[in-house]
Amino acid sequence: MTPQSTLELSVHSWRVQSPQSRFLIDTATGNDKPRPFSPMFDRLNSPWMENFLATGLRPEDIDYVLHTHLHIDHVGWNIRREGTQWVHTFPNARWVIAQEEMLAGQVGILFALPSPDNRGDSITAIYRRLSSAND
Repeated sequence: MTPQSTLELSVHSWRVQSPQSRFLIDTATGNDKPRPFSPMFDRLNSPWMENFLATGLRPEDIDYVLHTHLHIDHVGWNIRREGTQWVHTFPNARWVIAQEEMLAGQVGILFALPSPDNRGDSITAIYRRLSSAND
């Protein structure tokens, strides 16, 4: 890429519903998070939450958040700003990830301070609630 080039990306979450449970696969990028190390994700203001609410669900309705991996474009809505605080977006959810990805995430967290103002902003907040699963 040259400085004049642009790169368009698409970041997604998937909602899956069974008769017993509601699942969210990945939580996209999140809003308001200072990420100066990655300008394309710095202090975003996307309509993700409005789009989520338009499905008829509320964050409290999600039973499971399944993460494919722990990059910032997959974990951003784990927490959201409420006033001056960061709160769990899906307070009733159980977070699940493949064991291999959990181990890779542990290595990443070793290099991130547990603060919403750095690279670990959306992982450290839910890490103790994150369960791993084998294939």
